[in-house]
Amino acid sequence: IEIAALQRDRLEREHLRIRCKLACLNEMRQALEGFAVDPDACTLCKRPEMLGFFYRDHDALIKKGDYIVRMEEWGRCTPMVQPMFRIGHDMIFAQGHPETEYKIGLWMKKSHHMLFELPMDENCFIAPEQTCIHTVFEGYDAISRHPAYLEKVRRRVEKFADEKGIVPTGPIYGNSFYSMRTRQGLHHLAHLWIPIEQK
Repeated sequence: IEIAALQRDRLEREHLRIRCKLACLNEMRQALEGFAVDPDACTLCKRPEMLGFFYRDHDALIKKGDYIVRMEEWGRCTPMVQPMFRIGHDMIFAQGHPETEYKIGLWMKKSHHMLFELPMDENCFIAPEQTCIHTVFEGYDAISRHPAYLEKVRRRVEKFADEKGIVPTGPIYGNSFYSMRTRQGLHHLAHLWIPIEQK
Protein backbone atom coordinates (compact mmCIF):
# COMPACT_ATOMS: atom_id res chain seq x y z
CA ILE A 1 0.00 0.00 0.00
CA GLU A 2 2.81 2.40 0.91
CA ILE A 3 4.64 1.71 -2.38
CA ALA A 4 1.42 2.25 -4.34
CA ALA A 5 0.87 5.58 -2.58
CA LEU A 6 4.41 6.70 -3.39
CA GLN A 7 3.97 5.73 -7.02
CA ARG A 8 0.64 7.60 -7.15
CA ASP A 9 2.26 10.72 -5.66
CA ARG A 10 5.12 10.52 -8.16
CA LEU A 11 2.74 10.15 -11.11
CA GLU A 12 0.52 12.99 -9.89
CA ARG A 13 3.57 15.23 -9.55
CA GLU A 14 4.77 14.29 -13.05
CA HIS A 15 1.29 14.93 -14.44
CA LEU A 16 1.32 18.43 -12.90
CA ARG A 17 4.76 19.11 -14.38
CA ILE A 18 3.57 18.09 -17.84
CA ARG A 19 0.47 20.30 -17.54
CA CYS A 20 2.65 23.27 -16.55
CA LYS A 21 5.06 22.63 -19.43
CA LEU A 22 2.15 22.51 -21.87
CA ALA A 23 0.86 25.81 -20.44
CA CYS A 24 4.30 27.39 -20.96
CA LEU A 25 4.46 26.16 -24.55
CA ASN A 26 0.97 27.53 -25.17
CA GLU A 27 2.04 30.95 -23.80
CA MET A 28 4.99 30.95 -26.23
CA ARG A 29 2.69 30.06 -29.14
CA GLN A 30 0.29 32.86 -28.23
CA ALA A 31 3.17 35.36 -28.00
CA LEU A 32 4.39 34.37 -31.47
CA GLU A 33 0.90 34.64 -32.93
CA GLY A 34 0.39 38.03 -31.29
CA PHE A 35 3.70 39.31 -32.65
CA ALA A 36 2.75 38.14 -36.15
CA VAL A 37 -0.51 40.13 -35.97
CA ASP A 38 0.97 43.34 -34.50
CA PRO A 39 4.75 43.50 -33.84
CA ASP A 40 4.43 46.99 -32.30
CA ALA A 41 1.65 46.21 -29.84
CA CYS A 42 1.88 47.37 -26.22
CA THR A 43 -0.38 46.27 -23.38
CA LEU A 44 -0.66 46.93 -19.66
CA CYS A 45 -0.34 43.73 -17.65
CA LYS A 46 0.97 42.16 -14.44
CA ARG A 47 4.32 40.47 -14.79
CA PRO A 48 4.15 37.29 -12.69
CA GLU A 49 6.40 36.76 -9.68
CA MET A 50 9.60 35.21 -11.04
CA LEU A 51 12.53 33.31 -9.56
CA GLY A 52 15.91 33.50 -11.27
CA PHE A 53 19.66 33.87 -11.11
CA PHE A 54 22.15 35.90 -13.12
CA TYR A 55 25.19 34.29 -14.72
CA ARG A 56 26.48 37.21 -16.80
CA ASP A 57 27.04 40.90 -16.07
CA HIS A 58 27.59 42.66 -19.41
CA ASP A 59 30.35 40.49 -20.96
CA ALA A 60 31.69 39.07 -17.68
CA LEU A 61 30.59 35.73 -16.27
CA ILE A 62 29.33 35.90 -12.70
CA LYS A 63 31.13 33.11 -10.86
CA LYS A 64 28.97 32.86 -7.77
CA GLY A 65 28.97 29.27 -6.66
CA ASP A 66 29.07 26.53 -9.28
CA TYR A 67 27.01 28.33 -11.91
CA ILE A 68 27.62 25.64 -14.56
CA VAL A 69 25.99 23.00 -12.35
CA ARG A 70 23.18 25.44 -11.58
CA MET A 71 22.56 26.09 -15.28
CA GLU A 72 22.42 22.36 -15.94
CA GLU A 73 19.93 21.88 -13.09
CA TRP A 74 17.72 24.64 -14.41
CA GLY A 75 18.15 23.43 -17.98
CA ARG A 76 16.50 20.14 -17.04
CA CYS A 77 13.28 22.07 -16.48
CA THR A 78 12.96 23.41 -20.03
CA PRO A 79 10.56 24.88 -21.20
CA MET A 80 9.68 26.08 -17.70
CA VAL A 81 13.02 27.90 -17.48
CA GLN A 82 13.79 30.56 -20.05
CA PRO A 83 16.68 32.97 -20.75
CA MET A 84 16.13 36.40 -19.25
CA PHE A 85 17.88 39.75 -19.05
CA ARG A 86 17.60 42.82 -16.86
CA ILE A 87 18.51 46.23 -18.19
CA GLY A 88 18.51 49.67 -16.66
CA HIS A 89 15.98 52.30 -17.66
CA ASP A 90 18.84 54.11 -19.46
CA MET A 91 19.25 51.32 -22.01
CA ILE A 92 16.09 52.38 -23.83
CA PHE A 93 14.98 55.72 -22.43
CA ALA A 94 18.36 57.48 -22.34
CA GLN A 95 19.48 55.92 -25.62
CA GLY A 96 21.86 53.27 -24.36
CA HIS A 97 23.98 54.92 -21.70
CA PRO A 98 27.23 52.88 -21.62
CA GLU A 99 27.12 52.31 -17.85
CA THR A 100 23.53 51.12 -17.72
CA GLU A 101 22.77 47.82 -16.00
CA TYR A 102 22.78 44.77 -18.27
CA LYS A 103 22.62 41.26 -16.80
CA ILE A 104 21.72 37.90 -18.31
CA GLY A 105 20.31 34.89 -16.48
CA LEU A 106 17.64 32.22 -16.32
CA TRP A 107 14.26 32.32 -14.63
CA MET A 108 10.88 30.67 -14.20
CA LYS A 109 7.57 31.59 -12.62
CA LYS A 110 8.05 31.29 -8.88
CA SER A 111 4.83 29.29 -8.64
CA HIS A 112 6.54 26.52 -10.66
CA HIS A 113 9.66 26.29 -8.53
CA MET A 114 8.44 23.64 -6.07
CA LEU A 115 7.61 21.27 -8.95
CA PHE A 116 11.31 20.85 -9.73
CA GLU A 117 13.03 21.12 -6.32
CA LEU A 118 15.63 23.55 -7.61
CA PRO A 119 18.07 24.82 -4.97
CA MET A 120 17.47 28.31 -3.63
CA ASP A 121 20.39 30.15 -2.11
CA GLU A 122 21.97 33.60 -1.97
CA ASN A 123 22.55 33.51 -5.74
CA CYS A 124 18.82 33.39 -6.50
CA PHE A 125 16.59 36.45 -6.64
CA ILE A 126 12.85 37.04 -6.75
CA ALA A 127 11.33 39.57 -9.12
CA PRO A 128 7.97 40.44 -7.49
CA GLU A 129 4.71 40.60 -9.37
CA GLN A 130 4.50 44.06 -10.89
CA THR A 131 2.29 46.09 -13.20
CA CYS A 132 4.22 46.74 -16.41
CA ILE A 133 3.98 47.86 -19.98
CA HIS A 134 4.47 44.73 -22.05
CA THR A 135 5.71 44.62 -25.61
CA VAL A 136 7.74 42.21 -27.73
CA PHE A 137 11.40 43.07 -28.25
CA GLU A 138 13.40 41.90 -31.26
CA GLY A 139 16.92 41.09 -30.19
CA TYR A 140 20.30 40.53 -31.75
CA ASP A 141 19.60 40.69 -35.46
CA ALA A 142 17.22 43.68 -35.29
CA ILE A 143 19.70 45.72 -33.23
CA SER A 144 22.68 44.86 -35.43
CA ARG A 145 20.87 45.45 -38.75
CA HIS A 146 18.86 48.48 -37.65
CA PRO A 147 20.84 50.90 -35.44
CA ALA A 148 17.68 52.92 -34.73
CA TYR A 149 15.72 49.89 -33.49
CA LEU A 150 15.95 50.76 -29.78
CA GLU A 151 14.77 54.27 -30.61
CA LYS A 152 11.75 52.73 -32.34
CA VAL A 153 10.97 50.66 -29.24
CA ARG A 154 11.33 53.73 -27.01
CA ARG A 155 8.89 55.74 -29.14
CA ARG A 156 6.41 52.88 -29.16
CA VAL A 157 6.47 52.55 -25.37
CA GLU A 158 6.41 56.29 -24.64
CA LYS A 159 3.43 56.82 -26.98
CA PHE A 160 1.53 54.06 -25.17
CA ALA A 161 2.52 55.47 -21.75
CA ASP A 162 1.35 58.97 -22.70
CA GLU A 163 -2.00 57.61 -23.83
CA LYS A 164 -2.45 55.75 -20.53
CA GLY A 165 -1.14 58.56 -18.29
CA ILE A 166 1.73 56.47 -16.87
CA VAL A 167 5.52 56.81 -16.64
CA PRO A 168 7.95 54.00 -17.64
CA THR A 169 10.56 53.20 -14.96
CA GLY A 170 13.02 50.38 -14.32
CA PRO A 171 14.67 48.00 -13.96
CA ILE A 172 13.34 46.45 -17.17
CA TYR A 173 13.10 42.67 -17.51
CA GLY A 174 13.10 40.72 -20.74
CA ASN A 175 12.22 37.07 -21.19
CA SER A 176 13.39 35.36 -24.40
CA PHE A 177 10.81 32.99 -25.81
CA TYR A 178 11.87 32.40 -29.43
CA SER A 179 15.20 32.09 -31.25
CA MET A 180 16.00 30.80 -34.75
CA ARG A 181 19.14 31.02 -36.83
CA THR A 182 18.54 32.22 -40.37
CA ARG A 183 20.82 33.22 -43.23
CA GLN A 184 20.41 36.81 -42.09
CA GLY A 185 21.52 36.06 -38.53
CA LEU A 186 19.81 35.16 -35.27
CA HIS A 187 16.10 35.95 -35.22
CA HIS A 188 15.24 36.53 -31.59
CA LEU A 189 12.07 37.58 -29.76
CA ALA A 190 11.61 38.42 -26.09
CA HIS A 191 8.92 39.72 -23.81
CA LEU A 192 9.83 43.18 -22.54
CA TRP A 193 8.33 44.18 -19.18
CA ILE A 194 8.74 47.86 -18.29
CA PRO A 195 7.54 48.87 -14.77
CA ILE A 196 5.35 51.95 -14.51
CA GLU A 197 4.44 54.79 -12.19
CA GLN A 198 1.32 56.93 -12.32
CA LYS A 199 1.81 60.53 -13.50
